[in-house]
Amino acid sequence: MDLEQALTAYSQSDAYPFHMPGHKRTTKLGMQPYQIDITEIEGFDNLHHATGILNKLQQDWAAQYGCQRAYILVNGTTCGNEALIFAATKPGDEVIVARGSHRSIYHAMAMRGLQPHYLMPQISDEGWMEPPTPEEIEAAVIAHPTASTVIITSPTYEGLCADIRAIADLVHAAGMSLIVDAAHGAHFGMHPAFPQNPIHQGADGVVVSLHKTLPTFTQTACLLWQTASRIDPKRIQKYLGYFESSSPSYVLMASTAIALRYLQGQGREQMERYVARLEEFRAHMETLEHLTVACPPGESDPSKILIRGKSEAYSGEAIMEALRQEDHLELEMASLHYALGMTSLMDEEEGFWRLEKALRRLDLEISGMDKAIDIREVEAFYQTKREVVLPLAEAAEAETSMCKLSAAAGGVAGGYLNLYPPGVPIYAPGERLSQAGIDAMEKARAAGYQVEGITEEDTIEIITEA
Repeated sequence: MDLEQALTAYSQSDAYPFHMPGHKRTTKLGMQPYQIDITEIEGFDNLHHATGILNKLQQDWAAQYGCQRAYILVNGTTCGNEALIFAATKPGDEVIVARGSHRSIYHAMAMRGLQPHYLMPQISDEGWMEPPTPEEIEAAVIAHPTASTVIITSPTYEGLCADIRAIADLVHAAGMSLIVDAAHGAHFGMHPAFPQNPIHQGADGVVVSLHKTLPTFTQTACLLWQTASRIDPKRIQKYLGYFESSSPSYVLMASTAIALRYLQGQGREQMERYVARLEEFRAHMETLEHLTVACPPGESDPSKILIRGKSEAYSGEAIMEALRQEDHLELEMASLHYALGMTSLMDEEEGFWRLEKALRRLDLEISGMDKAIDIREVEAFYQTKREVVLPLAEAAEAETSMCKLSAAAGGVAGGYLNLYPPGVPIYAPGERLSQAGIDAMEKARAAGYQVEGITEEDTIEIITEA
């Protein structure tokens, strides 16, 4: 069976997607991709110099988000993050960056030769990473007054939101720019039930992944800009030309046009039904005895379904696997302490009903499931600063060799070592490996986490001469 056959078979099964993309494999919106897959022929504009039909599409998305400019992206939030960082900085700049950032942020810093000052993450008792607070930002801008830019993620994967307005005020008072990776917040601002989009809270540049929570195809995103921004839009356009494909897919761009038309038409009523169904679902789940559909404190995204134990920590992987095998429900991801389902306005009533039924069944059987292993020592190490031996940009280009993990203490990381989930580096290139860090990675693996960067032979990449 090849890929196309496997995908077709899966689409014809009864598996229900509580994961991205946000279109949820609907056939309601209609599209024949082969018939509309073209290049930049007469009458169809050029994304990198948009003056016609694509320019109008971008203006319409800007109006949807209530900002001055929206740049359609077909290389995902990745290329938007990279273009924004290059537009906001100069080679060698110092930047303040949340350690829990997406890998595209790290790649942009390495390519630009930036000097990062990390905001180390705080991890809640429930096991999810919290966004930086205004107090943490204030301390960072005082400690690093020559930084040019602050880069954070809000919302997080789990839907937790930073106080962007307060952070923006602090950052701007220090003469810096604020970039927000809002990949998971494409639907923000489209209904009062959801938080505001960061572009309305003072951020200088925001990138949203349309495909995560709206009915567009995978890889579609938007870079949002407002007139008070400290980032020059000409520089944004320039660097989008560097990082985005010179042959942007008209199929992907057309999916954003179809989604926008839907949102501005029948999608408005559908959004109301969706929000009401989310509220009903959460109310129904309050009667569970052993499980809870968690709602993080503070401002957060109610579209994210966080399933965890009430009094005992059950393995998120065990929860996810049980829903997959017994109920044919596919969630987005599992962490050690919880499983995460993603919803969107395209979710069907059947999906919510099946999830309710499945969680009630699981609630009765939960006592026989795997418990989550206590890894507080690992989480504590995650929050400690690392010794930087080589700048990130220099380390990314250094000669490396492979070394057994057990013998790597004292060496310098030559690649990223990410605890997944959530995919945040335990070590970034150029940082000194300690025995405590190696022990933490071993404990995390024993608990069921993946550590990306460790091979099947238990080797890691280290810098040969550092």
